[in-house]
Amino acid sequence: SFASGFLFYVLAMSMMQGTSLILEEKHWNTLSRVRQAPVGRSSYIIANFITAALFLAVNLLSLFLVAAFLFRVETSLAMYLLWFYYGLIWIVFGIFLSLVVKSRAVYASVVPIVTTVLAMLGGSFWPLWLMPPFMQKLAMITPHYWANDAMMILQKGQSLLAQRTDLLALT
Repeated sequence: SFASGFLFYVLAMSMMQGTSLILEEKHWNTLSRVRQAPVGRSSYIIANFITAALFLAVNLLSLFLVAAFLFRVETSLAMYLLWFYYGLIWIVFGIFLSLVVKSRAVYASVVPIVTTVLAMLGGSFWPLWLMPPFMQKLAMITPHYWANDAMMILQKGQSLLAQRTDLLALT
């Protein structure tokens, strides 16, 4: 469904924003103070990853509460596991991008372009059958395509393990 496709887009966007804290620390010179402490580079990156993962978990908990109690939408644990896995992938990409990009302005410009283009190409905003055949094949390079495909399989009642190809492609 396109509601879940849009949710994949929102998750990608919010996880990318969550990982922009690294650039904030560079901007406010907090990162140089952290580097003076006995904290290794990998510990710093893992701490940022865990912080973003906690942010993701709070987002998904909020989604569960709204879906279950306000809108009375039936969801499954497998859906939340898929959303969590998808969010973790965007956290890793966001950390990589924030380490590569030099300024907050560049990061703030790149994030909406990357997430929106990949969501459009991957079928999060409209059905893939509306696109020409070459675009449908090109959609397979996006994480949105594989996440949407996995969600459709889940919505048909199949197991999360039934789409190992989708999970492997997301990785």
